[in-house]
Amino acid sequence: MNDIDDDDEVAVPYDAEDLKLLGWRLFFRCFRRSCIFGPVVFCNVFMYYGLSNFYQNHRRYVKSRDDSQLNGDISSLTNPSKECEPYRESEKKPIAPCGAIANSLFNGTIKPVNWKIPVYELDTDPENNGFINEDFIVWMRTAALPTFRKLYRLIERKNSIAPALARGNYTLEIIYNYPVDKFEGRKRMILSTISWMGGKNPFLGIAYITVGSVCFFLGVVLLIIHHKYGNRNNSADIPN
Repeated sequence: MNDIDDDDEVAVPYDAEDLKLLGWRLFFRCFRRSCIFGPVVFCNVFMYYGLSNFYQNHRRYVKSRDDSQLNGDISSLTNPSKECEPYRESEKKPIAPCGAIANSLFNGTIKPVNWKIPVYELDTDPENNGFINEDFIVWMRTAALPTFRKLYRLIERKNSIAPALARGNYTLEIIYNYPVDKFEGRKRMILSTISWMGGKNPFLGIAYITVGSVCFFLGVVLLIIHHKYGNRNNSADIPN
C-alpha cells in the first residue's frame, strides 16, 4: 500500500532488473506495473520519470548541442555546430536537433492500459511541434546529478469536488523503448504531489542542515579563539 499526501510521492521501478525479478523475458517490449494508492488526492499529481547512474552533467555531454538551432536560427539547421559531433550529420545530411543530449532523448512510454489512443495523437499539431515539443524541452535541461527526475505528465484537478487521483488500484502499460542496462542504470516512474514549499527534495534539506552545522561549529571555534587570544596586548614596549 502506497499512500500519497501533500508533498509526498510513490516510485515504481521498471528497468531490466525488475523485468528479471518478475520472471519476464527482455524481448517483451510492453509490460505492466500495478500500484495501489490509499487516500484520495485532492491536489494536482505530477508524474515523473527518474533515471539513475545517468551523467547528464558530463562536460562533453552538456556541450553537445547547438543553441542556435534551439533558438530557431534557420542557417544552423543546414550547418549544425561542430560541438554536436558525432551527432552532427547522418549520411552527409545535417541532424536537427543535433548533439548527444537530443540523441539520447528519453522515449519511454507510460500510459493506462485502457488508453487506446497514443499520447502524441492528442496533439493538434501532427508534426508534434518539433523543437517546442514539451518532452524535448524538459530533456534538454540537463541535470546536475547522476540520479534525477524529469516531469513527464500532469494529472490536474478538474474542480474543487472531484479529486485528481481517487483511491484505487492503477495499472500502467509501459513500452520499454529506453534500455538502461548498458550503463548499469535504473528507471522508475514517480507520482508526486507538492505543497506550498514545493516538491519533495531531501537533497536540499540535507545540504542546508550540513552547511548550517559546519558554519555553527566554525563559529563556536572562532568565538573560543577570540575570547582566548583576542585580549592579548600585542604592542611591544619600546625602550627609551
